[in-house]
Amino acid sequence: MLKKAKRSAVPLVLVEIPGELIREEITSVFSKFERASGEITCIYPIREVMQLEGINQLANLLTYLDSEGLMLQVNGLNLPEDYKGIPDYSMEDILKRIQVLNRK
Repeated sequence: MLKKAKRSAVPLVLVEIPGELIREEITSVFSKFERASGEITCIYPIREVMQLEGINQLANLLTYLDSEGLMLQVNGLNLPEDYKGIPDYSMEDILKRIQVLNRK
């Protein structure tokens, strides 16, 4: 994944978390989700792997991890010079964007 991100210059923020937070087998959980659609966003497989309820957005997950001191390391790749953080989108904005992407 990192090689592909470097080649395509996709901006990434990588967060290392303690291994014990991974409570389900990652590959099998992610394979259940073909794509984000309807009310299913990209956070759902992560939420399932970590067995977290009430986390519906990336901002919620990052806030939770930070408040619990569970971010072991944070790194960025291909981020612009003026990078100030991950934008905080509303759930409505996220669902609209998923609809647009699924039409392509």
